[in-house]
Amino acid sequence: MKTLIQAAVVTLFAASAAQAQAPQLVPVRSFVSEEAPRWNVASMRFVGSRLAFGFLEDNTYGAVRFLEPATSGWRFSTTGIQSPDADCRDFGLSLAVDGTRVAVGSSSGHVFVFETATESPSLIAAWRAAPAGYALVHHLSGDVLLVGLPASNGGQGGGVLLQIQGATMSVAQALVPERPAGGLGWSGGVSGDGIVLSAEEYWGNWHAMTWRRQGNGAWAFEGELLPSNPVGNPIFGCSSAIEGDLIAVGARDDSAAGSQSGACYIFERIGGQWMQTGKLTLSEPPYANQETGGHVAVRGGRVWFSAGGSSENGTGDRGRLLVADRVNGAWQVTQTLRSAESGHFTVWGFSAPGPSGSIAAYGFDSPVPFSSWRLKCDVFAAPADCEQNGTHDLWQVWSGASPDANGDAIPDACQCFGDLDFDGAVTGSDLERLILAWGLAAPATAADLNADGVVDGFDLAFLLAAWGPCGQ
Repeated sequence: MKTLIQAAVVTLFAASAAQAQAPQLVPVRSFVSEEAPRWNVASMRFVGSRLAFGFLEDNTYGAVRFLEPATSGWRFSTTGIQSPDADCRDFGLSLAVDGTRVAVGSSSGHVFVFETATESPSLIAAWRAAPAGYALVHHLSGDVLLVGLPASNGGQGGGVLLQIQGATMSVAQALVPERPAGGLGWSGGVSGDGIVLSAEEYWGNWHAMTWRRQGNGAWAFEGELLPSNPVGNPIFGCSSAIEGDLIAVGARDDSAAGSQSGACYIFERIGGQWMQTGKLTLSEPPYANQETGGHVAVRGGRVWFSAGGSSENGTGDRGRLLVADRVNGAWQVTQTLRSAESGHFTVWGFSAPGPSGSIAAYGFDSPVPFSSWRLKCDVFAAPADCEQNGTHDLWQVWSGASPDANGDAIPDACQCFGDLDFDGAVTGSDLERLILAWGLAAPATAADLNADGVVDGFDLAFLLAAWGPCGQ
């Protein structure tokens, strides 16, 4: 055992000098529906293992419908959420989720928060912007909700942090840009002590701005994120996402790789200042009219950005979701994801991070000439098939096909403490996997054996203690 521990320490030092290879993602399960005409779906978020979709044209006012896993595949739940206010328009335009609570935005200034833990969702609280205008929900955490208000402040835009108090919501703080803007608040997010809001505006009015939480808990305007090398009229700010000291901003009409090819800009907070550290474009044709960066997401230090494709150009399955990682100090695209349900022209790639490191993407496809648009949805995650039955572990658990008593997204039949490769024994292969996952466990990883949020010496000790065949 002493020799084994010494070897592990040597390996750890070697691993610290090299960067662990980020996991490649594989399909978990796909879904296609004829029920959704093109552009009817405007938003998507995970609610546990379910997917909530905002259907703008459902029952005139809009509705939120839930796609849930079942042994037969994805299916829409018979119950959803309808707008509780007849004056509301485009109910479901945006969604934010915290646990089983779902916040819903609209184009008429209405904001609602619902509890969805039961079969019949219940309204928790409601609020309406004054004067009425677009109200886009971006982040829900506890009793605080970030709402973007692109039409506020005389058209400059901005947002508010709403405090949920019983059945009401009130403005805890207004977020007002201190530099000229236009329609700020269309996209954004909150992470730790940082907020980003961005604008989807044409004719040069493109912006992304940040706020920073102060020692007294109030938020102060921090500054504007400026792209260092935009090409054409990029519509920089059409989408944005934040995680810690990392921000991704989409610029879907940037022409760096071709006319309106789009791009994803990456900023990192270094020495108290936001700095552009990357600009990602398509690495394979076709390049033109791809609207890259139309949607961005950030989680676990990784960046996802869509290249949805333009419906007026070309044929074939073009929609894609790109995965970016920092490799040898530089940001680069490490994987391109396409819908498993191909065969028609696809406008695809609007994404939402989900549980256990998964990510979902939705879009639309149609044969050429364009007609009969269908809703497509795909979920991806790192490979996991411990039962070796050709079905991803996440789907086995989500659909109820395999019990998961401890909620770790691994079927109970495969549980063996420390057996990270599910081969029935704790061996050098498991040690290698633990070392590659060394550091913060974000997103969650099975290598975090004591579930304390970091893969470190404690996890190594647990693994070594379980060394050998499972069950002995």
